[in-house]
Amino acid sequence: MTKQQKREINKLKIKKLVRSNYDMLTEVLTEMTEEEINEDSDLQRMLICKITELECKKLVNGSIMCETGYDVISGANSIVSKSKAIEVKGTASLHDNVTFGAVGVAKIRCKEGKCDYVYIKEHIHNGEFLIDSNIFYNVMHFDSKSDRLLWNINYKTTSNHNTKMLLKHNML
Repeated sequence: MTKQQKREINKLKIKKLVRSNYDMLTEVLTEMTEEEINEDSDLQRMLICKITELECKKLVNGSIMCETGYDVISGANSIVSKSKAIEVKGTASLHDNVTFGAVGVAKIRCKEGKCDYVYIKEHIHNGEFLIDSNIFYNVMHFDSKSDRLLWNINYKTTSNHNTKMLLKHNML
């Protein structure tokens, strides 16, 4: 089996397994070398996405759905009402093309009107945000060219509008 074939098989396994069993995901990842994971940026993004979905699922006692416009449905005994649609986004890299130490998530504006809440996990400094989507889409400033939301990773001393809004409206 070639390296590329092995990589593709592992991607398929991860997609399939994450939804049903976190332990199986751990097993697949332990079979992969750090080099295999590091050389595949698509795999890294997918792992960040799936790990973030699992974190949100646990937070809202919900289920991973991966539907158009949202990824998780909240369950009973959650910090939000039952059966609420939550769009999940995760990031673990700084953006090079901005000057203020920005992190961001892409393909977020297109989810407007399709979810009840937006959950964002920033994996560099463990920033975690859950915001009502009506508030989120009304107060955030999005990059009109890329459908991306950027904010400053320094949460304590920032003048960045999006960072302030994430902190102000966060439900966690």
